[in-house]
Amino acid sequence: CFSNNPMNQTSWLLGVVSDENNKYIFRIDTMKKLKLILIWILSTVFAAIIAYIVWQYIDSQGGLYGLLIQSQGLLLILVNLPIPLWASIALVLLIGAYAYLRKHKRSQTYNPRLNDIEIAILLFLSKQPEKLPAEDIAQSLNVNIQIVTFHLEELAKFKMVLRLSYVGSPPDWKLFHEGQRYLIENKLIS
Repeated sequence: CFSNNPMNQTSWLLGVVSDENNKYIFRIDTMKKLKLILIWILSTVFAAIIAYIVWQYIDSQGGLYGLLIQSQGLLLILVNLPIPLWASIALVLLIGAYAYLRKHKRSQTYNPRLNDIEIAILLFLSKQPEKLPAEDIAQSLNVNIQIVTFHLEELAKFKMVLRLSYVGSPPDWKLFHEGQRYLIENKLIS
């Protein structure tokens, strides 16, 4: 862009940039050019001032080693500060309230989409006072045992049914609180 041509060298100062064929590419107005130059100068000066201030502070503290020793002293003071009893109690209460509200909000916002088989399983278990094996549920609903077992496992993931396992026998199933709540909220039972 800059050549030995005096016009090209002075044109940059005037705000006009040209290519090798001396055709104008664009013109920078003077105020915009002054603004860009001023921003460049001020940013460079500002960076130099910040670097100088930081360097002087480190030097006044005895170099990097002195600064490290002072920061260790401040860290020890902060670690050994006595915490008032009310602050400890408040912290425990805040953590407990946060955990409770988080669980409560998650259980309120969850509304699963259940298919017809899962709803039929929940309705059947709501009418049964005792726990039942998957075979009895499958026979009463006229559905394959593997399909019923799959849907019972899915419902157990969301704590809608309770799986009661015994050693050496297949698990029994019972309606749990979330399943009962789902049926009541969707007005499937009263």
